[in-house]
Amino acid sequence: MGRRFEISKPPRAKRWDVTVRDPESELEGYRADVANWSSTALQLRIGFDDTAPVIAVCRLATLFQKYRFGLGDPDMPAKVYWEEMTQPTMLNNSYEWSMDMPSTGYRRSMLWKPTRKVRIEGVEASTWGQHYKLGDKTSDAVLAIYTVTSTTGPVRGDLQINIDEGGDFEILVVLSLLAILESSRREGK
Repeated sequence: MGRRFEISKPPRAKRWDVTVRDPESELEGYRADVANWSSTALQLRIGFDDTAPVIAVCRLATLFQKYRFGLGDPDMPAKVYWEEMTQPTMLNNSYEWSMDMPSTGYRRSMLWKPTRKVRIEGVEASTWGQHYKLGDKTSDAVLAIYTVTSTTGPVRGDLQINIDEGGDFEILVVLSLLAILESSRREGK
């Protein structure tokens, strides 16, 4: 079992909460603030406090454009490390992104894909809502799983990251999934 998180969007709140499901973790979780009309649509904070530092940002894709993720403090643009996520085809809901993996130093391409078959073990999944798996593009290894647990009231789901590649990997997995969920929410899916 990998590292687990609960992801929720409180009703009428302009944020996503990502709570660590490990009682021994020093990290409480992340909060992604949602901006309505800003070029930076999501700002990921470490912790839930309004004064918690912003550690990453996301620009949501518009028609034929890419999602852009910035790791680092947006107030220091020269020190922000950028990655992109694209939809390989407009006909499906898959999302591709890549990053240099700390353990190997090699670039790894990954793909978020909708799934009905892969679920987090021991989690009661909702029959409604879109579940996702993050797979390695070349080996089909499942690197992370998102299972929707509630579609009534607040949007709620669980994320399990199956490999430990450090903080930047974890942040990009969380932020890329939140970008997909927020885009779907805005599109009314």
